[in-house]
Amino acid sequence: MNRPLVFIYHPEVQDIFNDFTSLFQIRIAYFSPDGKELKVGLDKQWCSYCRLVRGDLGDDALCEECDSAHREAARRKRGLIHYRCHAGLEEAVKPLYCDDSLMGFIMIGQMRVATGAPSDKISRWKRKYGTDQLKESFKEVPFVSTSRYPHLLGLFSSLVDLILSRHMISIRGQTRLDPLLDSMREDCSRKLSLSEAAAFLGKSTYHLAHLLKRHYGRTFKQLQTDICLEHADELFARVPDIAVKEVAARCGFDDPLYFSRVYRTHRGHPPSAQDVRRAGRL
Repeated sequence: MNRPLVFIYHPEVQDIFNDFTSLFQIRIAYFSPDGKELKVGLDKQWCSYCRLVRGDLGDDALCEECDSAHREAARRKRGLIHYRCHAGLEEAVKPLYCDDSLMGFIMIGQMRVATGAPSDKISRWKRKYGTDQLKESFKEVPFVSTSRYPHLLGLFSSLVDLILSRHMISIRGQTRLDPLLDSMREDCSRKLSLSEAAAFLGKSTYHLAHLLKRHYGRTFKQLQTDICLEHADELFARVPDIAVKEVAARCGFDDPLYFSRVYRTHRGHPPSAQDVRRAGRL
């Protein structure tokens, strides 16, 4: 029996998704390798046009088939695929790979470059309902001019590359480093040295440093700081009234002021529960 995949997200992933959706009003989502939707920018739902096509017009299976086919095409290409779906909307998908392991897909969509919906959809709707609701709902879909569309795709592709290069999304059990990272997450108050971490895995310090750069693009100290701050975010979210001093201690910082400086440098705001909630790191 296959064990379920456990996905690990850096808090910045949701921030990036939220910012993208807020700026462009375009839906962005992360899907598991088997096509399950796991994260969405601003929890944005399908646009009204898609809901009408999928539900009222009865094309839900066709939509799923279209998305699945293009995810598969992106997987084979190991790169960005953009296309116009059967309902006349523009979509794009890019896979995330760690070495040869597929970690999932990031997709954007429900945008248009056309001024009108496909005539076959409009005709079917007119015959079934006798209204212009589908035609009008198409006009409400976010519009991207043909001149701006390539730039939007370029930005989207670069964001996916950033998420991948900084290993903001990973799957537990995927690399030889997981036992070490799990141990560090379980007890952030204990600060391992690089030599201690290498001994834990039975590797040389050089080999460990090479693996960290290859898989995470980070030094051991940078990754250790990332893990500590992720733990701090979890504590602030789970225990809103917790003192900064206590969070610092649980994250292995003897000096709360130093912890505050590190936190502000990496998060852009001070380590208070109120600021953490405002930044959406829940």
